[in-house]
Amino acid sequence: MNIGPILVGSSVQESLIWFFWTEVVIVVGLQFLIILVYIIGFFRKKFYSKNE
Repeated sequence: MNIGPILVGSSVQESLIWFFWTEVVIVVGLQFLIILVYIIGFFRKKFYSKNE
């Protein structure tokens, strides 16, 4: 089983792809969290102003 060179060649590409996707997931996740917090805050303000 001679998969040494193939593994080395693909591992660089794979690590780059994984790095790219983790970056994408982190950025999208952070944006989603910020939007979620903003929406929750907005509805909370609306809700509290209704109750008063």
